[in-house]
Amino acid sequence: MLPGFFCARIVGALTVRPQVADFDKIIEALFYSFFVYFFCVAVIGTSPILIEPKAGAYWNAIEFDLQSARRFIISAFATSALLGLVVSYLVTNDVLTRVLRAIKVTKRSSRISVWGDAFHDIDQFVIVEFTDGRRARGWPRLFSDTPDEASLFHEKASWILDDGTPVDIKGAGLLITKNMGIQTVSFVDGQ
Repeated sequence: MLPGFFCARIVGALTVRPQVADFDKIIEALFYSFFVYFFCVAVIGTSPILIEPKAGAYWNAIEFDLQSARRFIISAFATSALLGLVVSYLVTNDVLTRVLRAIKVTKRSSRISVWGDAFHDIDQFVIVEFTDGRRARGWPRLFSDTPDEASLFHEKASWILDDGTPVDIKGAGLLITKNMGIQTVSFVDGQ
């Protein structure tokens, strides 16, 4: 099961997902382990155990080959690392659920919140309006995964005065945190 847990650990580290029960984590690791073992034995052709049928015998000859075991372990961990990276890419970029939405199987995305969907999918400048009436515009370079955290980092940032005039912020940008009281986030073109 170790390759499955290794793969699940990679996926957990590279993706944002809701909290799951320990039992569900074990089931996920078992699924990854099954896929890794199947791929290594059926596709790559490595196995630490050699089973040779013997004609007229009541049981098959089973041998453990150390060289094959080494190849299998390397193949299993390489496969689980690659599988973890592929699954992380598919989840983060909403690839599978985008296809399933296109054929009307689901309306869900693979991301944890609409906040994440919006910032991942919409490539436009953002205007943030705060509860005190101030507004800031910038390119959302970094953003939190959920609206509960509600933080983002604006590059090319500027404050917008009441008459609509932008005042550029010198430096790397503007870090906006949930403590600043975000009221609305508008996605606009750069003009």
